[in-house]
Amino acid sequence: CAVAHGTPKCASRVCAVKGCDPGWDDCNGRYADGCEAPIDTSIVSCGRCGIACSLPHAQPRCAAGTCLVDTCLPPWADCNLLPADGCETDVGEAGDLENCGGCGARCAPENGAGACVKGACRIARCDDGFRDCNGDPEDGCEADVASSTDHCGGCGRACAPPHAIAACRPTADGAACALDRCLGDFADCDGDPATGCEVD
Repeated sequence: CAVAHGTPKCASRVCAVKGCDPGWDDCNGRYADGCEAPIDTSIVSCGRCGIACSLPHAQPRCAAGTCLVDTCLPPWADCNLLPADGCETDVGEAGDLENCGGCGARCAPENGAGACVKGACRIARCDDGFRDCNGDPEDGCEADVASSTDHCGGCGRACAPPHAIAACRPTADGAACALDRCLGDFADCDGDPATGCEVD
């Protein structure tokens, strides 16, 4: 009598399986193939015969008789690192701003509110006085249109009067370009910020 991955016995002149080596089991009850099931690594008999390894939204693997996540099925991710519930987080879900595109990837644009769209963080709206002028959600609503001389009152509205140091000052309906001071021997004689310090 000989048993693959186990110990044989002879009972009533018939060879049989007496016991299996660690990590193996006789799941089909047949002597011919001995202890045929590698219960340490088999996803159909993980840890014990007939215990299938199946996890939500995941490709599973069996290691040391325990069912684990091998890979997650997009757009799901294993954010809590608990094998029992598999890949529990939908990182492409529109409403999940804490896990947008990946575990722990917060969608919280500076000076605004975010929206997770198919796993990518987008700017839903900007706070009052701020705009997203460069179109990059990474730095949020980066332009302070109430004080920026590059975007005074709106994106791309540069405030650069000739021969002067410019200032962007808040107004009742937004912001407007103003003169902070004139440079050198120039003066603002017409009082129009658009012409700067126009007189030498």
